Amino acid sequence: MYSYSTMDPETVQYITLSGPILPAVAVVITEEQRAYNPVLDRDARELGLDVMLLKAGLDNYNSIIINDHGITSPREFSELQGTDVKLFCRVARDRVLFRKLLLNLKTLFNESAEAEEGSSAVEMLTANSKKFKDFLGYLNSRSDGKAIMKYYEDNATLTNTLRNELAKMIVMDAAVEGLEINGKFYDLMSKKIAATFVTESPEIYYKPGYTTPEGGRIGPSGKLVKRKGTVLQSLGLKKPKEKKTDTVPTSTVIHGEEQLSARDWLVYGRSPIEMVRTNWEACFELRQEDIKKAKDLSELFQLYPILADPKAGFLIELDFERLYPGATSSFYSRFPLLHNKLDKLISSAVTKDKAFQPLYDAYSHTSDGNKKDYLLCLLLPLIVQTNYRIKGSWKPSVRETQESFILEVEVSYKITIIRQILKNEQQKSESL
Repeated sequence: MYSYSTMDPETVQYITLSGPILPAVAVVITEEQRAYNPVLDRDARELGLDVMLLKAGLDNYNSIIINDHGITSPREFSELQGTDVKLFCRVARDRVLFRKLLLNLKTLFNESAEAEEGSSAVEMLTANSKKFKDFLGYLNSRSDGKAIMKYYEDNATLTNTLRNELAKMIVMDAAVEGLEINGKFYDLMSKKIAATFVTESPEIYYKPGYTTPEGGRIGPSGKLVKRKGTVLQSLGLKKPKEKKTDTVPTSTVIHGEEQLSARDWLVYGRSPIEMVRTNWEACFELRQEDIKKAKDLSELFQLYPILADPKAGFLIELDFERLYPGATSSFYSRFPLLHNKLDKLISSAVTKDKAFQPLYDAYSHTSDGNKKDYLLCLLLPLIVQTNYRIKGSWKPSVRETQESFILEVEVSYKITIIRQILKNEQQKSESL
């Protein structure tokens, strides 16, 4: 049975016969309050509960929680269970916010969120590794971890490359510590990641294997699972799969009709892309011989005219990955970390050349990860200038270097879209 207040319809409250007055409607909160995560707040451990609830947009519950229920600090609040939220909250949106805050506070105060589920195996795994028990402290102890947290704090999301870097970092440190990297480890780490970076889904990092209705077996997946093999190989703890190759030295390989036919097909063949890739990979050994024998690049362009096609970037990347496995993904995974490391250098360079100030302003304020990476590429020539000269006198200007710095090959359509967005923003600002 309920009785309603008629004082203010905007803040209507109801009272039960067995409990305190509870807010009945969701109040307006900011996006900053909605996204608040005490794990990312350096001062969170020192805050009073009333201040923390204010930061989380839940300060209208101060009196109920502190005065009626006697919970006076964030640490005390972290000892609640998820079901306890019903005791002081009836608004659906606020229940979601409270449970998210509770989960983050358990992480902040080193309370195992999995303990609520009674997983003794997970507790044992956590206890065996001091490094991962305090997950926030672990991230802050690593320069890469700090960079990832800073990016998330600024953008409220992680790029795919940063997710790969985070997974690789965790698996690498676990292997160095001698921990058993298995399903229980993946499950624990994926939940700790999701608790720290609240917009991240644990399934991105680990999804257990399962049996299909037909009786087939689907193995585990996720970024943590995928990184295990490459990490163990890099540490010498696992031998890479040996590829079956002929014992004949490369310089004396006798190339069959298949490789010659594949090279001939590439002279005119440009589609479908699957066929281009198949033939390109089919004549890999022959192409390595051609590269060694060629006197100059013009000979290679005669043998492989497809190198003048926009698809060439994609094909060259295939060869590079085959010659240097993992190098490409390593570059892409580390690229977002350049933002924090180079910002001061770029900012200093821009102060000396005000023509690039609008570009730097766009770079500083965008929250789009792909757009930010693209703008960084346009700003890099400011601090990495070339000494290349033609005929001893001319060398490209910064502007000319910018225009040719990014190769428009496989991702040209993405860059075109970003350029159009920048152009529209510039026209809009000029009109204002």
